Amino acid sequence: MRGKRAKQYKKLMNAYAHTFGFRAPYQVLMDSQIVLDATKHKMELVRGLEKCLHGTVKPMITQCSIRHLYTLLTNPSKSSTTTTITSCPSTDPPNLTQTQKDAAITLAKTFERRRCGHHTLSEPLSNFDCIQSCIVSPSGENKHHYIVATQSRDLRAYLRSIPGVPLVYINRSVMIIEPMADVSWERREKEEWEKFTIGIKDSERRAVEVSARGEAAEREREKKRKRDEEEGENRGVGGEGEVEGSGFEAAPAIRRRKGPRGPNPLSVKKKKKALPVRFLPNPTKKNVVEERLAKRPKVTEEKSSEEGREGEGEGGAQRKKKRKRKHGGSNLALKGPNDREKVGKAVEASA
Repeated sequence: MRGKRAKQYKKLMNAYAHTFGFRAPYQVLMDSQIVLDATKHKMELVRGLEKCLHGTVKPMITQCSIRHLYTLLTNPSKSSTTTTITSCPSTDPPNLTQTQKDAAITLAKTFERRRCGHHTLSEPLSNFDCIQSCIVSPSGENKHHYIVATQSRDLRAYLRSIPGVPLVYINRSVMIIEPMADVSWERREKEEWEKFTIGIKDSERRAVEVSARGEAAEREREKKRKRDEEEGENRGVGGEGEVEGSGFEAAPAIRRRKGPRGPNPLSVKKKKKALPVRFLPNPTKKNVVEERLAKRPKVTEEKSSEEGREGEGEGGAQRKKKRKRKHGGSNLALKGPNDREKVGKAVEASA
């Protein structure tokens, strides 16, 4: 299918869905002639319908149409008569082999059987009469939302006068959907205009309701304001005693406290929270520090005095020691004889 034609068919089915309520899976009612033509051209009828209608389909065939196919198979001499009944007079009967006829009947058996109520008749009705009785309701509309797939030109011409009936046919192995009929188009325009006018009326009605609600709210506010003014005047005249003209005492006026206020709670230092019970010291248990001190070995006075003396002796010996100079000279400037003697003594002491 070409892209341009596919877009047109998609828009067409969307229009049928919005206006007449068609929904997938689409119920496609077929006659015997379109089944024979699809078999002749070796077409996948159901798949072609799904591609054409852009959705899943539910193929259906009437009892009269299936009887036409059986008559064609069992009595080939009546094939021309059957074709004249089921198709348009200008269409030649398809030249089908016995294998193709069997394939057509097998394909028709896979479809859902639409009960038309004509099975009690000795001869089946023509496709025109049978499908007309199945589709057209007493009110003259397509009540069950059928899509008709037929090769009969007379039947398609008749169904164009009924609003909301999509028509499908095969032309040289190409499946085609007819454009929306004038009756269906007029119905669609009428419904769209009604929706438009209803929308305008609804908007006007909403505007009136909003304005009415606004006026009512304004009246309520005005009443409340007058009521408050009257109550204020009564309080001013009667004071804290009884209200004039009424036997009830007026409510005492609320006096606000004057003077300095309390500090800002955000700037005040927060109180320390009391420790939970599990963090408080347990009086029954001994202190851990006392236990550790008790475990240490006790030092006697004699040992401590001896250790102190040894430390003093070592400390005194270390104090007497002086660091030797590595350069063997003095950086002092020798200004006089006394300085030289001092330096000599220092060198001897270091040696």
